[in-house]
Amino acid sequence: SKRTDDLEVYEAILRYDQWAASFNPQTFTEARAALERAVEIDPDYAIAVALLSDMYSSDYQQGYDQVRDPLENAVKLANRALALDANCQTAYWALAQYYFLQRDLEQFHYFARQILPLNPVSPYMSISVGVLMAMAGDLEGGGEMLRKAVRLNPYSPRWYRVVPYMVHYKRGDYESALAEAMQLNISSCFWDPMLKAAAYGKLGRKAEAGAALVDLFTVQPAFSAKRERLMRALLFSDESVREILEGLLAAGLKS
Repeated sequence: SKRTDDLEVYEAILRYDQWAASFNPQTFTEARAALERAVEIDPDYAIAVALLSDMYSSDYQQGYDQVRDPLENAVKLANRALALDANCQTAYWALAQYYFLQRDLEQFHYFARQILPLNPVSPYMSISVGVLMAMAGDLEGGGEMLRKAVRLNPYSPRWYRVVPYMVHYKRGDYESALAEAMQLNISSCFWDPMLKAAAYGKLGRKAEAGAALVDLFTVQPAFSAKRERLMRALLFSDESVREILEGLLAAGLKS
């Protein structure tokens, strides 16, 4: 409902978009700092407040650990954004993501259902909601959102392929899972090498699995210490976490 006239605030949103396409840790740092400044400049601009909430949740989800109490601050910002603008799609997204990370399915689905009616032709939101819905167990509903998003924008960020990857992986079709992982194209994010390593491990391709593990620890050096938290931040079910961990152990990850 409210736009910003400040170019620095607008640039902060563009920096967020750049990070969301790449999941690069350095880009995250720059975008987070820019949005924190944007919220100071224009504290009533709901979109900037909601995007900062999303970044704090992502700090936890991606294991960047740059923010103190990221989820506590994320939900405060998301509620603030919604209070500023009851029609802010990004605020509903920020709340849906928060409750997903809290593993509160009832609240997650409540806020997720509010998102797309506000702007049904947003490919990015369709992908974002679709991925979380699928990972929370609604593969059919989430998958349809993903297909719609890709029809709207064939150049959507490729990280949505984590969903078909998990479908193939759970079926034991590790070749097809690997083919999906090869199209993720987010090498600066630990999910890319992690999913490749798990598929290689299940296929018994030791050399390639080992190389993927090297890439994994290059991107996320603390993966061993954080692995349960990092995997559970997207792999909602305990079964999915166990299945991916089995592939990583077969790849050579130390237990």
